[in-house]
Amino acid sequence: MAVLQGKGPHHWPRRALVKELGLADPVGLRRLSVPSTIAAMLKSGRFHTILGRFASARRIRSAAATGVVLLAMAVSGARTPPSSAERPNVVLVTLDTTRADHLGCYGRTDAGTPNLDGLAARGVRFADAWSVVPITLPAHLSMMTGCTPVTHGVRDNGGTRYDGRIPTLAVRFAAYGYRTAAVVSASVLDSDWGANAGFGVYDDRFDGKSERSAASATTCALEIFGSSTEPIFLWVHYFDPHWNYEPPPPFASRYRDDPYQGEIASVDFELGRLLAGLDKAARKSIIVVVGDHGESLGEHAERTHGIFTYRSTLSVPFLIAGPGIPIGRVVSEPVSILDLAPTVAELAGLSNAKLQDGISLARVVLRGEAAPRSRSIYFESMLPFNSYGWVAPRGEADGRYAFIDLPKREVYDLRSDPEQARNLYTATDPLSASLARRFERVTVGLAKHAGQGTPAPLTEEQRARLSSLGYFPGVPSGPEAPTLDPKDVVDLADRVLDATQLQRSGHFDEAIAMADEILRRNPENVRARAVRGQALLSQKRFREAAVAFGEIVARAPTIAIYRTDLGSSLAGAGEIAKAEAEWRKAIELEPHLADPRAKLIAAHLGKGETAKAVAAAKDSTTSGAESPELDLEIGLAYATSGDLATAERWLESALRLRPAYARALATLGRIAYEQGRVDDALAAYRAALAVEHDPRERTRLGAIISDLSRATGT
Repeated sequence: MAVLQGKGPHHWPRRALVKELGLADPVGLRRLSVPSTIAAMLKSGRFHTILGRFASARRIRSAAATGVVLLAMAVSGARTPPSSAERPNVVLVTLDTTRADHLGCYGRTDAGTPNLDGLAARGVRFADAWSVVPITLPAHLSMMTGCTPVTHGVRDNGGTRYDGRIPTLAVRFAAYGYRTAAVVSASVLDSDWGANAGFGVYDDRFDGKSERSAASATTCALEIFGSSTEPIFLWVHYFDPHWNYEPPPPFASRYRDDPYQGEIASVDFELGRLLAGLDKAARKSIIVVVGDHGESLGEHAERTHGIFTYRSTLSVPFLIAGPGIPIGRVVSEPVSILDLAPTVAELAGLSNAKLQDGISLARVVLRGEAAPRSRSIYFESMLPFNSYGWVAPRGEADGRYAFIDLPKREVYDLRSDPEQARNLYTATDPLSASLARRFERVTVGLAKHAGQGTPAPLTEEQRARLSSLGYFPGVPSGPEAPTLDPKDVVDLADRVLDATQLQRSGHFDEAIAMADEILRRNPENVRARAVRGQALLSQKRFREAAVAFGEIVARAPTIAIYRTDLGSSLAGAGEIAKAEAEWRKAIELEPHLADPRAKLIAAHLGKGETAKAVAAAKDSTTSGAESPELDLEIGLAYATSGDLATAERWLESALRLRPAYARALATLGRIAYEQGRVDDALAAYRAALAVEHDPRERTRLGAIISDLSRATGT
């Protein structure tokens, strides 16, 4: 048992504490245990005064003394903060797509995770930790708020921005005087979606990519940490284990047959680098490591995650270590990632949240108390509905049984069947009925505080980035309520992904054939219809594409990108007026979309309607829409109207977004020639030729360059 010593600069002064507590001297001269000290402080009625005095005197240094402060706050609910110099850093590390059972400390013998295992050995490990949703953005918001996706209102990646209704951990730490900083590693967590709430520094830069490596994240995190002189709440997010699995060397060769495990091992290596940097700091850190969700890896016929809510995607690692945290303790009772925010808040002495669905585990961590055994832990996934139009699974678990609410309901005994391979549900079974009633009570309770978030239509860039990560948000199935149970059509998710990759790689006939196969089983699958339509459009089968996108728009009339594609199909078929109407409707639905604006300007220019083109260009400049194609069309509209100076500015803007943009360079060459700047024109045309790939356009540019060269004698 930790005790309070009476000698040395790193211990509480025993006699002074005895005097403050008013204890008889014979009692005071004994070595005081941590629990007896806390009890005496509480009994004295002067808890806050004593704690504040000893903290501000900067006498709290040893792990035992830090334990007194943390434990005292946990017992009393005290929120009197220690001085800035005495507050520990709090470092939250989130491991994306990381299954608990793929770590050494959770039983895997060849995990290659010595740093995670070491952290578990010197702290507290939660052996049965559950995520509430197998999707990155809502899972992280649940960690930060202590609330389910139902409560905080963001239930999928993309399409909804967190509205800040519930203060996040970062907001609360900032109010408590901490510096707050985050380093995230995937576009699903960029600041557009509100996960940055409360962070003074939010590093979500990926150099135009959808994600960044663990090595890059660690370097950024250490730079931020090293620049901090005040206590800091630092969140570091590692995304690497997410599909597709491409571990860096030497882990690629070491885990050639298991690249997913290689990704986890490489993240563990970077975690070791991060921990080494934290250990060098004078101020000690409470370190929390938690997974946002797991990965199916083919279990239940699911390739990755998001469709089902089984333990393969919901069982996550959860570790806490640092000053005052017991060493080597394992908590066997079920806990949730919802518990992270209230636990960290109490450990750090933050005030209680007004609304949270999780519970504080501070006493479990500090005092060795048992976590609640009969607790119901909610979970859900809206991805099957949002991406494919299937029924979204929701359910709850209590450590012994799991209940999943789908058209074909499921009940599992987690003790005898942890892989959830034997569904015990029957309509007449008392256990099944009891679990169903309990789930109904849970959902009714959550509905009382349900949030909505802020609708945030996806830009083309955001949609492309999400799609590159395997997510297809905001694709409703139509006006009817979904009826398909994901269990019956789970293989179609992989087929949609395969068809999408075929379409993007130019294998249009194969993509169409695969989409047709999907639609025979799932006619309402909008994503498969979209792949089919885009393949037809790429093949310039415009009338067929117009029919395909017309059917999609009938099912999903509010999705602007499909109206844009319908307009392009109609334009290709010669029906320009109808095409323009669809583009205008797309702009009305999502004003920030660049593609329909660019196409509308181009259509006006194609018909010689310069005034209309300039009007559309002016409207676009104040819309917030941005793309190289749009900036090019705006430049062309102004050039056609004779405003060459404004045209040049927009063409240069297009080149900033896409430096190797041959059309923009060639247009700048034409403007320079018309202004008599022949040398500038030649330079621009030569730059355009260097990056142009179309044979006909290369021939045209070559002829222009040849003519100008002869005319100038160069």
